[in-house]
Amino acid sequence: MNKTLRSIVLSVITLTICAFGQDDAKRLAAILKTNPEREARDAAALAADVAWIKRVFLEPFRARLTGAAWDARATAFVERAVVLWNDPYRLGGLDGYSGLVTLGDDAEVLAKTDCADPLVMYLATMALYGRDSDDPLVSATLERAKKARTDAAVSNALKRFIQRLSIVIKARKEKKFSAEDGAKDAAFGKAAWQDGKSYLPSEVSVFLKHEVGLFQGILNMTPDEYGKAFKDLGLPEWAQLTIDGTVEINRGWKARGGGYADTVTDKGWEGLEKHFAQGSEMLLKAWTLNKNEPWAATHMISVAMAGGGKGSSPFDWFERSVNARFNQHSAYKQIILAVQPRWGGSYEAGMALGRAFLATKRFDTVVPLMYRDAEIFLPDNGEPAERYADPRMAKEFAALYEGLRDEPTRKAEKALWSQWLATFCWLGHEFDKAGPAYLAAGSTLNPAITKMLKLRKLEPADVESELALASVKQLARYKKAIATLEAGKQTETLAELAAIEKAAGPKAAPALAGVRRTAEFERDIATAKPVPVPFDDALAGWTRRLGKWTAESGALICKGTGRSASVLAPGRAGTRFVVRGKFDIQCPDGCCRQFMLFPGMKAPLGVAVGAYQKEKGDQVVAIHADGQEVPVPGTKVSVLEKNTFIFQVNGDKISMDLNGTSVIKDHDTSEIEKVAAGGRWGFYMPKACAKNTWKIYDVEVQKLP
Repeated sequence: MNKTLRSIVLSVITLTICAFGQDDAKRLAAILKTNPEREARDAAALAADVAWIKRVFLEPFRARLTGAAWDARATAFVERAVVLWNDPYRLGGLDGYSGLVTLGDDAEVLAKTDCADPLVMYLATMALYGRDSDDPLVSATLERAKKARTDAAVSNALKRFIQRLSIVIKARKEKKFSAEDGAKDAAFGKAAWQDGKSYLPSEVSVFLKHEVGLFQGILNMTPDEYGKAFKDLGLPEWAQLTIDGTVEINRGWKARGGGYADTVTDKGWEGLEKHFAQGSEMLLKAWTLNKNEPWAATHMISVAMAGGGKGSSPFDWFERSVNARFNQHSAYKQIILAVQPRWGGSYEAGMALGRAFLATKRFDTVVPLMYRDAEIFLPDNGEPAERYADPRMAKEFAALYEGLRDEPTRKAEKALWSQWLATFCWLGHEFDKAGPAYLAAGSTLNPAITKMLKLRKLEPADVESELALASVKQLARYKKAIATLEAGKQTETLAELAAIEKAAGPKAAPALAGVRRTAEFERDIATAKPVPVPFDDALAGWTRRLGKWTAESGALICKGTGRSASVLAPGRAGTRFVVRGKFDIQCPDGCCRQFMLFPGMKAPLGVAVGAYQKEKGDQVVAIHADGQEVPVPGTKVSVLEKNTFIFQVNGDKISMDLNGTSVIKDHDTSEIEKVAAGGRWGFYMPKACAKNTWKIYDVEVQKLP
């Protein structure tokens, strides 16, 4: 079959199998209906997981305790962490680290003690990595786990999970999995099954969960290495076929390559078809031999998405998987993916599934939380928080988190779910609900919530401040203060803030300080005198959109992460202004020196103008419009370790001087619609090198006549 015909056939297949109509809704309701036999299987699977964790993780850990000062803290951490390790989606996260992120602060405390227990350091590394993958404490904690792993008393299973985490962190940093690392991981897995201690013969289902379920990422990337190491492991036939079939399916995906159907080569299609045919036979037989285990059926969902599936649709295989195990999060994630536009479906079909999962009200399971997996696929306009203000979505999120908060089996998590409820009510502009929910939570926002807010380009401290204001019924006055500020009435804004500050508590301080700083700054700029730009420790009024920005000793600091970094200054400067200042760059390799400024913001990322060096000696002067480079005529100039700059905005004309040299003179930006007249200005570093640090200081802004 040639590539063009294949593309047409696959498009027709996916359009057929990914439809979601009225009949599908009825069928889905029947699938999700409570089933006592299935409930018993779920309970047995959970009991097996708990028994394994107790035998392989907890009992050896307790035996290793020596009475050290950190023992009690470590014990409390481990007992909570292993639950979230076993069920990382329990607390509503979207990846395998999300549950443990909630323990990030506890993990940090333990990582800074002299604790060297391998289980503690392993779980702490996962929590820290999930919270902030760029945190230097991640690698230090992982190294302690790897060192402790050499102890002969440590099980092969724990050694293997430490090794696996090391590989995953390395691969995410390097953007690839190596065959060598895949072989190492597979060898550890084989040793763990065959040592007779890490897994008992009765724990086949637990082993499969670890291999082709919860932690299968390395297998996906390096299937050949797993195929060699895991051949004839001595498992029951259905289990061996499940592993062999999963390996073959991933060989097929690897042969196909990434990208959409029209980019796949003939050789890629041939490899996909060959391995899918073999893998489908294995998985179908595995499911036939044991229909009470979900893994073979779950993996067949993705096969059916690509036109395989032995005559069955993704929905058929979803039904078989969920019939085996109701609380099978990967099946729900796969069927949501199957109905997305890329596979011939629609966002509406995905949300229909999400709403059906929410409608089960089975808040003792992960199923209602799959509503969030459907929602996350929705496109945005660069401001992902905006969609939560939709009345229907706001109501649905409130129902989700109210249900989780009030679920008896989640009693220990009530404060956390109250925080999620408060946050999403705030996002949905349901401020009357947000304030009481935040007050009921009684603590600062959990690290999992702050991570979610940052992904949505929101500053957690500002959100929490507004929640605090809502809890003391001052949010309406605060919104009024913002409205008067937007109208350019700084004096009225400052008077309103003074009244609010008397009634608000300390948690409201960051938001109030930000508005105050902005009002004062705009008031001072209006005098047409040079105004020093404030960089206090809290960066009050600044909006950190991307990257890592802090303030130290009155200077603005940006530490590169390998991704773009942008920050907006407090206050608008109008359409005619000049910014002067200095910046230093610590750049060990001497390249990737760059410095750009936003003259005004209209689009989500906006327009930045500046100069940089892609490589040593290669100077570029450019405008970036929404992150895309637009070269402009100008004088090339080196960006040094220490630099001075002047940016001038004169209506549609932009000029820049760098180190005393005029680089751009009156460049016309009128054809670029993304510059906002009178919009907020700021600084931008595209793909800021992880080795670099910027220090920006002695900055002043002056309004031009």
